[in-house]
Amino acid sequence: MAKYQWLVFIFIHEIIEYKMNTKEILNEISDNFFIVNENAVKLIVLVDEVKFDHVTRKISFEYNLMEFCKKQGTGKPQIVSINPEGIDLKSRNAWKQIFGFVYKEYSADRNILITWSHGNGFGINVEKPDDPQETIRVVNNSQFIVEKDQASEKADLLRRFGDNSFSDLNEFVIVPGEQMRKCRITNIVWMQDLANTLRDAIPGKRIDALLMVNCNMQTVDNAIILSDKVDYLVAPQSVSAYYGLNYKRIFSLLRRHPLIPNSLLVKNILQDYIEKYHYELNNGREILKEDSLFCNKLDDGHNLLVLINELSESLIEINKVRTKKDRLIDLRSTKLRDTSKLGLELIDLGLLLKLLEKEFGKEYPAFKNYVERYNEINLKMVIAKYIGSNYVLQDAYDNAKFGQSGLSIYFPTDKKTFENNLSVSCVYYNQPTMSQFAKLSLWDNFLTDLFA
Repeated sequence: MAKYQWLVFIFIHEIIEYKMNTKEILNEISDNFFIVNENAVKLIVLVDEVKFDHVTRKISFEYNLMEFCKKQGTGKPQIVSINPEGIDLKSRNAWKQIFGFVYKEYSADRNILITWSHGNGFGINVEKPDDPQETIRVVNNSQFIVEKDQASEKADLLRRFGDNSFSDLNEFVIVPGEQMRKCRITNIVWMQDLANTLRDAIPGKRIDALLMVNCNMQTVDNAIILSDKVDYLVAPQSVSAYYGLNYKRIFSLLRRHPLIPNSLLVKNILQDYIEKYHYELNNGREILKEDSLFCNKLDDGHNLLVLINELSESLIEINKVRTKKDRLIDLRSTKLRDTSKLGLELIDLGLLLKLLEKEFGKEYPAFKNYVERYNEINLKMVIAKYIGSNYVLQDAYDNAKFGQSGLSIYFPTDKKTFENNLSVSCVYYNQPTMSQFAKLSLWDNFLTDLFA
């Protein structure tokens, strides 16, 4: 039986240069969380905290798990540190065990999970804080690790590397290649690992709302990866304001309306976020100009995956004709802006489909069908959104556009970017846990074919 009506679990992946913001966020949370009924809303905060050793001059991370309890004689909370038995809080992967502990110890009828840190589209990330020379590693650009039961489905992709002599590694096959390059090592909570951890921590249940104060997290990958564990994803398609959400309004809303439907909950969260930056912060209105926030219902991952696979097959057909392939590359480089604004090579899926229909629709009638199907998916998925004025203005007057339909997809500008972008393609192709999107979609096949 659940102990609480609501569990609000906040995961702050601390950023070195924004360490002061962590304190500000914790103060805001503490100042605005009032406990009237102890069984109504439970608040737990996990901080992946930056530690500095003044002797060794080294930086490290350590997890700090906090419970907000009722202080005797007042509604104000008392913050109590928790040290779960058997969990090494200095271990990089301790967050997975901590999630399991939290969702078991503080079981609730409904759940909100909030994350705060940098975001790169594929995970919640903080760069490794050691000496810069140590953050570079050499990886094999053409080495993919594929689960054995997916090898037959990925056969076309594997053959493109020209080496079918696969070597075994437990339940995986390794596809060797020759091209080498350097990658940054980053400290990342991968979205597939997050989805797997939630699946194990709350089997048979879904997170009612995942609120991500992390840039660039509204991607096709995440919509598919999270579709069986998260009801609503509230996150930016582009950049996110680092002061975070309107925590005061969230806590108040849950106290006053504990039975609020999820759809109404996330709409209120979005509106309260806008009001926070519009009225309360000195430069909040300037921040909002760069924001692009969507409330997406994640219940149509299957149809989205089917659409991506059919689209990928059509694009692979285009690649077979050199002149058409050149037109495709030109379309990508001149018509589509990087939605991240940070060089992550993410582009809006809705805009891509419209441009493909315009460019290739007469030769490939299927593109019209893709646009119509995406519009149907999008209409059901996006229940609320806020798009900053800077995106609207640039889309109105510039040749290259952002699109901002609510879902981005990884599509590098050119071969050089595909092979050498240290922070994106290395991350995309070297995730320790292969994502469901990478396993089941043909998008990687298309990208590899395009830039082969």
